[in-house]
Amino acid sequence: MADAPPASPPPPPKPLLELCAVTVRYALRRGMFDAGPKERTALDRATVFVGAGESVGVVGESGSGKSTLARAAMRLIPMQEGRVLLEGRDIS
Repeated sequence: MADAPPASPPPPPKPLLELCAVTVRYALRRGMFDAGPKERTALDRATVFVGAGESVGVVGESGSGKSTLARAAMRLIPMQEGRVLLEGRDIS
């Protein structure tokens, strides 16, 4: 009698929250003679997956985009690129 092939493991659960390639830029105030950039990129294609029951900590230097990431996830600020999925539904 031949052994049955091993059962494949179940697929991993889908993330509860997904931030996919999120980019956020802020306009900069410029003086009359300032020839510098007109905007600053706060997030550049950031991707985060959070599963049900998981806790996630975001760590970084001051000005690295931690608060911007949270605001983009909650749709409090506009994103220039990317998507936010909540339970698989696009809410961006």
